[in-house]
Amino acid sequence: MLVLTRNEVEELLDLDALPDALAVAHAELSGGQASLVPRMGAFAGETGILGAMPAYAATSGLGCKLVTLFPENRDRPTHQAAIALFDPATGAFGQMPANGPPMFTPGQIKAIADWVDAGCPK
Repeated sequence: MLVLTRNEVEELLDLDALPDALAVAHAELSGGQASLVPRMGAFAGETGILGAMPAYAATSGLGCKLVTLFPENRDRPTHQAAIALFDPATGAFGQMPANGPPMFTPGQIKAIADWVDAGCPK
């Protein structure tokens, strides 16, 4: 199993390749070549919820984002998450941390959203 720290993920993430990767993923989803189910969750009594967002795409692999929402948290973030990645051929497991400050600046998020809104031009 390979576990990456947040810093390692940030160092390895190629933001220049992100638009093309998103375009491919959107095309796979639109073409019925990806498996994506609606979000699901389990309530932790009345204090919070654990959500799961599993997905598969041939070019991106098999994974699941697990996220908790505990709105009354005051000493820690209300949302905490992990991303579990699996080898789609063998089921081998790895995980990527998803907590902490956002990996993208608001400007980068807006640029990605604008690019998607424009139809993902090359």
